Amino acid sequence: MELYTKKTENKETTNPTTEIKKAQDFFRTFGVNIEADTGLIETNISEETLTKIHEWSQNTNGGGSFMDTEDMFYKKIYLASSLWRQKDGNSFNYLQGKGTGVEVALRGTIEGRKKRPYNFSYRSHSDFDLYGVNLDSYNDLTKYYSPQFHKVFGSEEVYPNEFTKGLTNLPPSLLHDTAEKVNLGGIEVYIPKLELLFLDKFIMRESTPRPEGFDAVLLAYQYELDLEELHRYLDDYVISNITKDYKKEEAELLNNYRNLIPIFLKRMTKRITETISYSEDSHELKKFIEKFIAEINDLAKVGGFMAGFKIAIFTTITSEDFDQKANFTEDYINKFEERIKSFYESEITRVKNLHNKLDIIFSKIKEDTEN
Repeated sequence: MELYTKKTENKETTNPTTEIKKAQDFFRTFGVNIEADTGLIETNISEETLTKIHEWSQNTNGGGSFMDTEDMFYKKIYLASSLWRQKDGNSFNYLQGKGTGVEVALRGTIEGRKKRPYNFSYRSHSDFDLYGVNLDSYNDLTKYYSPQFHKVFGSEEVYPNEFTKGLTNLPPSLLHDTAEKVNLGGIEVYIPKLELLFLDKFIMRESTPRPEGFDAVLLAYQYELDLEELHRYLDDYVISNITKDYKKEEAELLNNYRNLIPIFLKRMTKRITETISYSEDSHELKKFIEKFIAEINDLAKVGGFMAGFKIAIFTTITSEDFDQKANFTEDYINKFEERIKSFYESEITRVKNLHNKLDIIFSKIKEDTEN
């Protein structure tokens, strides 16, 4: 993960209060009223008005991006917060998580948190990721959204209390009990605790970062975070769970890999022969094996499984590991048990090394922010 490198303290940025006022004025043009105490849109909106707002929302998903500009980010966060209130009394309905949660934190202020004077550029967001929803089933998600929210936005991604995009096995009350209240230009927006939000994005980072760096790192530059707590959360909600899953995968493969290898070969062969011909002719065999190895390496870059195997297990394969019928040699299969053990040992070591990566990131942040 790259660190923040581009100083932007003097960059001209938008004012959240001005942007929220612009959003309020914009939605007034639909004939809605604004609540004096919350600054949000009043909930008594007619079906006709909701239809018009829905059409506006659909027509502003520019280039496939839900919030392609900062102006659209403010309008749609404001609208979502109005149509589906994040809190009913003392009870949470949801938190703004993942990328939009980070954006809210970077643009707003949080009482009790030291915010450093960095002004980071905006990046587009494709949807809302709504964390801490009190789900009891995924069978009918529409019952969890407010009817007004669903009318305008449709079905956005929702996550239960026990996990986020990058964290698992969370205590059921943790997200709600530790939620941060962000003042975003005069309205209240709730997000996960910054340490949890950082780790969530640290584990599941965005595919297209800002010029300054990835969300997680920028969040840590923007706010002082508790490194000791981050290490504890990393152990409890990332490493322990991934390690447990890896050990389970390893045990299942060691018991069944001889039965799964023919299935794997059959699927790979079908995939490859869709693009090249194949026969036992030595020249054709050579082409087939080269394509097989190249395909393995390409698939491994995006991760995933095939026939019960993590694709990456096969990335050390060479042409010497095939026989004249393009099957794996018996010698390769006999040694595969050690390959499985070695692969998962390496994966577990890599995951545990996340602690070291955290220390490197925060050492650099400390150096940059104290100079």
